[in-house]
Amino acid sequence: MFWEELIKVIWFNFDGPWSPQAYLFTNDFYENLMQNWHVRPPPWSGNKQYQDDETNELMMTPSDMTLKEYPEFLKYTKIYAKDQDAWFRDFAPAYTKLLELGITYPEDQKPMVFKTLDEQAN
Repeated sequence: MFWEELIKVIWFNFDGPWSPQAYLFTNDFYENLMQNWHVRPPPWSGNKQYQDDETNELMMTPSDMTLKEYPEFLKYTKIYAKDQDAWFRDFAPAYTKLLELGITYPEDQKPMVFKTLDEQAN
């Protein structure tokens, strides 16, 4: 319930998932973003958002669409859409830095690294 409420606060007046697998951490967002989209038509009365042309079930926000509209972002969007491992490699240190803001660790402490499901299976 907490996550559903948090998402409603963050994305107030948007509706729909970015991916059919909304609770899995994958590169689906980037793969889906590279597909064709249209502005959600009336009777939708919320904020401007986009629907996928194929199913009309997925959504993207205008800020999501900037990742494919501007060449500076499109370069990375294409990489991440094609290479999930590249997305994970780039995301992990950025997310770690965000989580560790304001925390001082002993110099001799090694960072904790979590294995992916694929790595755990091997």
